[in-house]
Amino acid sequence: MSFVSPSPAVLPSLNETLMAFSWIGMGLFVGIIVYSLTLGRKPNYDAFPAVGGSDIFSSYKSAMDVTKHGKDMIQTGYDKYISELARAPNDVFSVTAALEERLFTKYLLGPTIISNPYHNELVRVNLTRSLSAIFADVKEEIVLAFKDNIPLTEGWTKVVVHRVMTQIVARASNRVFVGVPLCRNPEYLNLCINYALDISHDREVLDRFPGFLRPIVGRLTDVSKTIRLTQKHLGPIIEERQRKITEYGPDYPDKPEDLLSWLMDAAEGDERSPHKLTNRIIILNFAAIHSSSTTFTHALFHLAAEPKYLAPLRDEVETIVKEEGWSKTAMSKMHKLDSFLKESLRMNGSAVILTRKALVDFTFSDGTVIPKGTLISAAATPMHLDNEIYADAGVFNGFRFSGINGQGVESQFTSTNPDFINFGHGRHACPGRFFVANELKVMLAYTVLNYDVKMEKEGVRPANRWAGLGCVPDTKASVMFRRRQT
Repeated sequence: MSFVSPSPAVLPSLNETLMAFSWIGMGLFVGIIVYSLTLGRKPNYDAFPAVGGSDIFSSYKSAMDVTKHGKDMIQTGYDKYISELARAPNDVFSVTAALEERLFTKYLLGPTIISNPYHNELVRVNLTRSLSAIFADVKEEIVLAFKDNIPLTEGWTKVVVHRVMTQIVARASNRVFVGVPLCRNPEYLNLCINYALDISHDREVLDRFPGFLRPIVGRLTDVSKTIRLTQKHLGPIIEERQRKITEYGPDYPDKPEDLLSWLMDAAEGDERSPHKLTNRIIILNFAAIHSSSTTFTHALFHLAAEPKYLAPLRDEVETIVKEEGWSKTAMSKMHKLDSFLKESLRMNGSAVILTRKALVDFTFSDGTVIPKGTLISAAATPMHLDNEIYADAGVFNGFRFSGINGQGVESQFTSTNPDFINFGHGRHACPGRFFVANELKVMLAYTVLNYDVKMEKEGVRPANRWAGLGCVPDTKASVMFRRRQT
């Protein structure tokens, strides 16, 4: 999960990528994708080595090919070049500028989300430091959400996994973001879930208009309507908390310890308004919900298709919970569980990650110049499926990262390094990944302890769908659940 940072959790819509490619007819190269979304002056890409062609006709065909063969085209680029991008100085490329250009943040996220991203530090510091304190609440909400959505039945029950997991993740995340009872309000949760779809749609709409019309069109977007509707739920809560702060001071009795309180404490000026605070909360939901539910759906498909993993995962969870109870410490000791999630993410992550914008011309060692103003991304899938990095890289090995003697830091689900970049890397690594890992581990641990699972067609994992450069699980596929029998 990334809180407005370039990680798998925050990548904009898959349709957005297609729109970008259509504008500039770009070529893919190295483990890097170079593209531009500007409608006016465009960098000159004629000298780029390209996968496909770079003239006006062949580049258009290549752009169309991305919709069906994006993963393979990225692989070709990765095979030709290797990541000099990682060695480039950070001030050469801008994450912020890339987000502004890709997401039209001024109109869709609000002008201060990028210029004043104070929420990122709250996630990085406050949320991460509070993982032990909030663990019981998160676990309780996950258990209740599972019981509400997947009843413990004696017979097999068919569950459309992605839809249900999206609801469970939304509830667990909002237990920490805004607390009870709002985290269980169906209308509020659906607004948070659908906000990502609004962003996707509105970004494509804005992309069709010239810059001088976007301020007008931006006021008519679905995103604006969603924020107004969400404020009807959050506004009264914010106003009541502000009243207590005014009456009793910032540390008033029974003050909720949630992300909304942290935002209210840190906000300055008009950022304290209910509208601005609502905007921050729903953007954090945008970052948290869909990336986490997609990641868990991928992992659950592997588990249901390969039931050989159920027994060792159950043994690990039962043993450690008996020793440590349900706690953050217990989760940190579940190496097989951690490895299973990481291996699933390795196999099913987005094709590209770490999108940045070149602030100056940049020259690779072979003389290839990345013009100022170009958006670039590092190739993730080719790296994660490279047999020189991972043995039998194309084969799912759920305990690949568990290690004989336990885990080292670099093997953990949350660790980042140049060979595993699904959470980003370096100072722009996803600030919320530790919260995400805890949430997903509790979900998987609860699943293996309480349910038997299998695919409708036993042993057959639903095929992923590559929509442009994004790896999407089959959102209509079902998994069979029943109360654990053994």
